[in-house]
Amino acid sequence: MPSLLNRTARPSASLKSTLPPLFVLFFALACPLTAGAAYKSLEGGGQSGNSFQFSGADNSNSGKTASPDGTAQNEEHGTSKTDGLVRDPGAGTTTYYDELIHNGADINISGNDQAVFLGDVSGAGNYTGTGTAYFEGNLMPGNSPALISMPNMTLTSTSTVIMELGGVLREPGCGVYNSCYDAFDVNGTLTINNATLKMAYWDGFVAAAGDTFDLFYADTVSGAFDTLNFSAIERWGIEWQLTHIVDYTGGTTDVLRLTAVDVAPVPLPPAAWLFGSALVGLFGLRRRRGGRPM
Repeated sequence: MPSLLNRTARPSASLKSTLPPLFVLFFALACPLTAGAAYKSLEGGGQSGNSFQFSGADNSNSGKTASPDGTAQNEEHGTSKTDGLVRDPGAGTTTYYDELIHNGADINISGNDQAVFLGDVSGAGNYTGTGTAYFEGNLMPGNSPALISMPNMTLTSTSTVIMELGGVLREPGCGVYNSCYDAFDVNGTLTINNATLKMAYWDGFVAAAGDTFDLFYADTVSGAFDTLNFSAIERWGIEWQLTHIVDYTGGTTDVLRLTAVDVAPVPLPPAAWLFGSALVGLFGLRRRRGGRPM
């Protein structure tokens, strides 16, 4: 399993049993727990060549965490936070249980590693590397609309991607200007295994007919969403269409584009109303002339 989530109150029993006592003592001194803190922290970094597990219900990382060769798991129920750097340089799978709030520099999934996110994932931090990120819960990019980088990315059938529209710009950090929307840059393959896409407005923005939103860029897009939930952005006269555009930008990038299509009925011009009124009048006059005398 590749590296490691980022928070742990203490090394697991399996880690303790395979390392010399002096290393365990050094680890305890280098990574102390903060008394009274809401989150237990692993600060400065932790490594193992065998197994590394998070044992606290709530864990946070403000430094750098790495697991070069073994497995990395956060097995307790609770919330994990990243404000630092998480590296997965080994060959295996890192499993993140329950909620993850990722606002750190990045979660790096290197080589052919896999990172599996079972719970809700949010935050403005990026994901880098050449491995694959699997999302099985709710995925909510940013803390407001944000542009998030990903390696290979898989959305499973239990995953719901919740994305916000706060404007028509597709830029990193543009949410502070109330002008952008959530989007992903996938540096590899985006695989959608019958996941759900749910859209919402942010900060009072309302889309107009003709507005487009490139929600996903990827080298390749495979599969499709099973459910499209646009109830929160519905309005009269607008129909939403999600389109897969192959090799759109530069001939090498696939795009999933959401478009607000104008479907409002087109009003008849005044001349048409006058012509219609004239026809009604002629029809009525003809009926009177053709009727029987009293």
